[in-house]
Amino acid sequence: MHIYYSFDEDFEISNPVVTIGTFDGVHAGHRAILKRLNILSQKVNGESVLITFYPHPRKVLYPDTLGKNLKMICTQNEKIHLLQETKLNHLFIIHFTNEFSKITAEQFVRNFLVNKLHARVIVVGFNHHFGYDKQGDYEYLYELQQYFGFQVEEIPQQEIEKETVSSTRIRQALSQGLIQKANAYLQSHFPFFGVVTEINPLDNKLTKIKIKTDEIEKIVPPIGLYAGVLQMDIKKIKCLIITNEIDENIIPFIEIIFQGEINITLGDNVRAFFAKELQLYDKIDNLHKSINEYITLINELIY
Repeated sequence: MHIYYSFDEDFEISNPVVTIGTFDGVHAGHRAILKRLNILSQKVNGESVLITFYPHPRKVLYPDTLGKNLKMICTQNEKIHLLQETKLNHLFIIHFTNEFSKITAEQFVRNFLVNKLHARVIVVGFNHHFGYDKQGDYEYLYELQQYFGFQVEEIPQQEIEKETVSSTRIRQALSQGLIQKANAYLQSHFPFFGVVTEINPLDNKLTKIKIKTDEIEKIVPPIGLYAGVLQMDIKKIKCLIITNEIDENIIPFIEIIFQGEINITLGDNVRAFFAKELQLYDKIDNLHKSINEYITLINELIY
């Protein structure tokens, strides 16, 4: 997957099949769009392209209201990792500013989708809007397709057990510690990538580490214990994930306890994935089982 941070970079993309959106979480709805993007790319002998934005537009447009306390499902590193798994060919991460938000839908289509990318097909999700004051949508693109010479397609909304999938629903599930529900929407395990800042050997060949993410907006499930997976390079092992109360001004972190041999040193970049909620607490010291009992339980789980 090729990554660009501006439309002014040098790139050559054959018959681009393009979609647009923030894609926070890369959830089931996003994956349906990306799957269709790849199918259409093969049909027109082209390449798939996603245009996304950072920071989240809501953070820029509504810093004192809707965007003030908005937490992200994924950091940029996590999103890139998940998008690579979808076999996307090209990713544009465009810096979103107040100035950029003033670009009209017509300007965005003409200047970027047509003049820069030469889009062959444009795919949009259900009820997706773009451009200043949300002027652009599927109907708008449909009207322009003959004039500019591209094709346009809309993907219907996705449902899991008759519930519409959205980043908002996933954030709500995560904030309640409902990991399995969030993972069903995500169609993957909720990720937490970070740097190892503490390592503490425990009894019975157990090791406890602390990892810290690089974005303060990263959402962390409520205080509790969770079954998960720890990944270092290509090696993966089951683990116990501990979340603590985190001040809003502190970079989010989690603690991980694992059993087994995995070579980790301070400063290493590791990946953790939440698989299942085990026990939520008002205070993390209210443990009803010993760590060893939880490790035994996790090793018996299938995930």
